[in-house]
Amino acid sequence: MSTSKNYTRWINGSTKEQFDELIQIFIKIKLQVETTVLTDGKGDGGIDLKVLTSSKGRNYPIQITIEKNCSNKLERDLSKIAQSIEDGNLTPIVYFFCSDNISETKEQLLKTKATDEFEFTLEIYDADVLSGFISQPKYALVREKLPIVT
Repeated sequence: MSTSKNYTRWINGSTKEQFDELIQIFIKIKLQVETTVLTDGKGDGGIDLKVLTSSKGRNYPIQITIEKNCSNKLERDLSKIAQSIEDGNLTPIVYFFCSDNISETKEQLLKTKATDEFEFTLEIYDADVLSGFISQPKYALVREKLPIVT
């Protein structure tokens, strides 16, 4: 089995705490930030992680879930996310991370809805997409958080 498939299997089976930690490290590398704050819970406005000012001076709204059928959760939260962007001086680029996999068709429908109805750009990272990134050399710190999967 390929390394990328092993990463996907681990991500699919990760706990909320494991997945949150993995995503925090991933975001720090991807967006070149030092500080992230978990805001998960009721009243979070659909934003589970806030990036506190990237090197480009931006605050990014990020949603993280291990919920199965995570595309349904995202679809339910689109309007809350749009309101959080408007109220919270956040960039209109939303990063959505889920430990499940989303079909390409559903991903395109969600991205179109976010753009057309709510006027923000949606970047979706499911388990397969994350596995591809984790395989790259610059994400070695993320790989260190993964258990050996056989």
